[in-house]
Amino acid sequence: MLKLLVSAEILKNRAVSSAKSFFNGESGATAIEYGLIAALVSVAIVGVLGTVGDSLKTTFSTVSSKLTTTAQ
Repeated sequence: MLKLLVSAEILKNRAVSSAKSFFNGESGATAIEYGLIAALVSVAIVGVLGTVGDSLKTTFSTVSSKLTTTAQ
């Protein structure tokens, strides 16, 4: 019976130790920060590409219409 109580105490100490190290660890917070940075960068890229895309569309339309009128 004493051996069972000692084993239970060891398991409890390991569980508490694991829980403390989990809540004190910062690797999860770092991963979340990197995820937020990646999300912000992707939003910025989409915004820039939207603006550049409209400009490119206008440029190609102009070139296309000038080529059409010159070819005729």
